[in-house]
Amino acid sequence: MVSLNGGVAVAYLSGSIWLYPLWLSLNITVCFYLLIFSFAAAYRIQQSQYIQVQEVEPTKKQLQLSPSLVQSCRHDLKRLLEQEHIFLDNQLTLKHLAELLGLSQHQTSELLNEHMNKSFYALLNEYRISFACQLLKQTTSRDNITQIALDSGFNNKSSFYTEFKKQIGTTPTKWRAQYV
Repeated sequence: MVSLNGGVAVAYLSGSIWLYPLWLSLNITVCFYLLIFSFAAAYRIQQSQYIQVQEVEPTKKQLQLSPSLVQSCRHDLKRLLEQEHIFLDNQLTLKHLAELLGLSQHQTSELLNEHMNKSFYALLNEYRISFACQLLKQTTSRDNITQIALDSGFNNKSSFYTEFKKQIGTTPTKWRAQYV
């Protein structure tokens, strides 16, 4: 197309008889170019609309646990958390919890996420912060907050402070000052 355009310019400047055929070829080429790319663009638009129409609605998750098993597992989980204080183990994993409940990891994850609306770590941290609050009430202001964090199942002071502030809305030191 560039060479045809150049040829038309040269023919025009030289006054050649080839001006009209070159000009006509240039116009026809431009028309074909526009026609082809118009059809290509229309085809792409049609294909994208076709793909959007064919997208399947997301299917609901296939749940593995029956309502009676969910109830039984919730009871067992509550016992493990409230009586055996398994949340105090800072090495506790979903796999280990699943073994304690007699479920697969997938089933345990379903129990927590779908039936209790909590993630594994959210559940643990909820119990850990509650336990830390009890320790903070029972201890004096001189007692080490880092030790309370470790005793509550946290791996370090930083994660403890972050989670405490997220759940309670203040720092452990300020919270303890209110209750001592």
